[in-house]
Amino acid sequence: MPEVTVNGHTTTWWEAGSGEPLLLIMGTGMSGRAWAHEVEHLSQQYRCITYDMRGVGTADCPDSDYTPALLAEDAVALLDALGIESAHVMGFSLGSCTAQEMVLNHPERVRSVVLLSTWSRTADENHVRRHYESRRYALQHGPLDVFSKFAFWMWSPTLLEEEHERITTLEAELRGWTGSKDVSGFIGHFTADLAHDAIDRLPSIDTPVLVVHGDEDRITLPRYNRRVAAAIPGAEYVEIPRAGHLAFLEQPAALNKAVEEFLSRSAG
Repeated sequence: MPEVTVNGHTTTWWEAGSGEPLLLIMGTGMSGRAWAHEVEHLSQQYRCITYDMRGVGTADCPDSDYTPALLAEDAVALLDALGIESAHVMGFSLGSCTAQEMVLNHPERVRSVVLLSTWSRTADENHVRRHYESRRYALQHGPLDVFSKFAFWMWSPTLLEEEHERITTLEAELRGWTGSKDVSGFIGHFTADLAHDAIDRLPSIDTPVLVVHGDEDRITLPRYNRRVAAAIPGAEYVEIPRAGHLAFLEQPAALNKAVEEFLSRSAG
């Protein structure tokens, strides 16, 4: 597990495959290792790079205000450290907010963007705002085991009913990929979620974009994803059936197919 110091903190990164670089940015409180199903498939055609964002996994938890823009600067610094001039970027949830800031602030570094389970401005979108406020409050004021009990909201209701045993197995995997050196880092991620605000700037994006989400996402609601896609000129849009917020775990084959087809049109 190679370590690297970027933007004033140390973290771990991984890579697999060869070809055009694809930077995968994970969501709130989760290690980059959670992209395992996507890396296994996409590394057959791309140089897949994953890492732990500041505040999660092996990464340091700097005492600073976490924002998607700051996390985007971290991601660009990682590309610099790896000698990568530009890359395709795929972000999930908070990672998608980070990817939005990357393409808005450093368009020359981003070849194409996949926004998985995304939204545009937390202050406008009351459902996701209340979710992140509640989750942060639970971390700040309650024990971690109680906080973790509410993670079931991220799964598809259909799969919870019809494939409960499989979801239970995936939950165990997810627990192994979730957490931080210090709870302050996890709290920082929720603070970044609450700070996201890009809707007024999204129309300026002229990089190829795919917005993709589970059709049963109860965190970043389908309407939020549609709002992002509608705001970005030429953005492609895909719904993954029988998937909630964690489509990358629930329906990895369908997600990989959508991403692979999009990248094949954007590569080169």
